[in-house]
Amino acid sequence: MQFESPWLVSVHSRVKNAPENPSPKHSLLKLEKDKTFASVISASWNFDIGERNKIIGIREIYIKLGKGLTVKEVINEPENALCRCKIIKLIEPDGHISSFQLKNENLEKLPYEQMKGLLDENSILLKDPENGVVLDKKE
Repeated sequence: MQFESPWLVSVHSRVKNAPENPSPKHSLLKLEKDKTFASVISASWNFDIGERNKIIGIREIYIKLGKGLTVKEVINEPENALCRCKIIKLIEPDGHISSFQLKNENLEKLPYEQMKGLLDENSILLKDPENGVVLDKKE
């Protein structure tokens, strides 16, 4: 992460242990003091196989969880294999630990009602437009 200005953070992430296909992601995050959710614009990949692995633009939503926390990623543990996900532990200054399993889920299953209005079928933008990739809802 790098501050580009007092209110703008540039985030660069990549897949670990995959030098042949690093799939980096670049995001811009605007810091807004009184908002719980932060909308982010990112350039990433769709993580498909081979030639179908395409560059995409995506809207993501981050949730503010607190201040003064230490972040620990659980790597190569039975816990990861069991859930088939990424596990992040947040350690508060008083020692309390919260654990989060990060994986793709259907938007409808998320417990955050406010987030559902921020993400939809238009939250993915292909590098090159293709017909029929984003389906329109029938009213």
